[in-house]
Amino acid sequence: SSITTNWSAQLRAINEDSVATTTSNTTADKKTDAVKQLVLMRMLMASVKEEVGSVGDADFLTGGKKSKAKKNKTNTSHEKLSIELLKALPALFVKFSGDSKMLQQLASLPRYLIHSVFSLPQRKADFTKVLKEIGELYVKSTEEAVLTQCAMSLAHMAGGSHARAADASKQMMSIVETLKGKVSDLAAFKLSNGKKKKKGE
Repeated sequence: SSITTNWSAQLRAINEDSVATTTSNTTADKKTDAVKQLVLMRMLMASVKEEVGSVGDADFLTGGKKSKAKKNKTNTSHEKLSIELLKALPALFVKFSGDSKMLQQLASLPRYLIHSVFSLPQRKADFTKVLKEIGELYVKSTEEAVLTQCAMSLAHMAGGSHARAADASKQMMSIVETLKGKVSDLAAFKLSNGKKKKKGE
């Protein structure tokens, strides 16, 4: 297969420092390395979009309910892509946890995965890890672009009738409760500060 559809090779290139890093360790070289990895990630994204676009109808890419595979043959290639991504994503989320540009790309990938792969028993642990990483990223991130991709991927993972849909829905509810708690804490903090200022006046 060509490099654009050799998913394991592309993912390995992004994940392995030896592929996208220079020999020295200067600040300039580190910036160059980051650019290299982002370019590799964008190449992967372009390949994934092209692959999924050739498999599903327009509704799949936009999250519509009528999405379906066009042909069994291309459906199989989409399944292979989905398996490779699901296996690789947990480690990539950890590796690029401090890089918002890379996280934006990573957070968008789960919504291109075919639902049937989520139900595979051997992929349960990977699905759970990806779900956890996206959930934590949504709670921690302040980047609108990252939050948008996380929300779209979570909605995709919770959709359909696959075996893990309920787990994804629980993760979304957990996020809501966490955010509610943060808002309550912030409101209490502001109220407390307001009272202290009035006493000091």
